[in-house]
Formats: sequence, C-alpha cells, structure tokens
Amino acid sequence: ELAEPATVYHAIKEKQRPKSRDTTTATKRWTKREQFPERLFRLLEELDREGKSDIVSFVKEGTAFEIHRPDIFERDVIPRYFNQHQSGLGSFKKQLRLYGF
Repeated sequence: ELAEPATVYHAIKEKQRPKSRDTTTATKRWTKREQFPERLFRLLEELDREGKSDIVSFVKEGTAFEIHRPDIFERDVIPRYFNQHQSGLGSFKKQLRLYGF
C-alpha cells in the first residue's frame, strides 16, 4: 500500500518574483548565474508547459507552489534543475528557507 504523498506549500513573496526575462532562455539548463528563486520559477513554468503540474505547480492564486508528488519531484525534477550539491528534497527545502520562502 502506498503512503499518502506529502503536500508542501511555500509562500512566494513579491520581492522574490523574478523580473520579466527572455523566454528563450527557459529551455536551457541551470547556469551558475541563475539564482535559486529564478531557477525555481523556471522549473514551475517549464513543468506546467510540459503538462507535469501533477508533480509540482503554482497554487491558484499564484502566491505559493505545491509539491504534489515529493517522490517524483526528488527523483526526476531536482536533478534536472539543480546541481549535485542540491540533490535531495532536504537540500531543496534548505534553499527555500535561505531565500525566505
């Protein structure tokens, strides 16, 4: 029997919203110059476009996001968007706290 997946909400403060940017960079993998909040927004936007909002998505109001499937998020999404030093859900949550989420 599978355990009920955890649901995680994180408030998004207005100052954390990245400024408008060229969407042509959205398909590139992370760069060292891209800060965590920018990478997080890109992750949420790309997964939504790919039809993977069942894993993680913005909430209706757009002021927070929800991780619906933490197991898949940790296994497939985190390695895609973050380097090997931020490879787990614990490291991801630590970055969220560091940036005031």
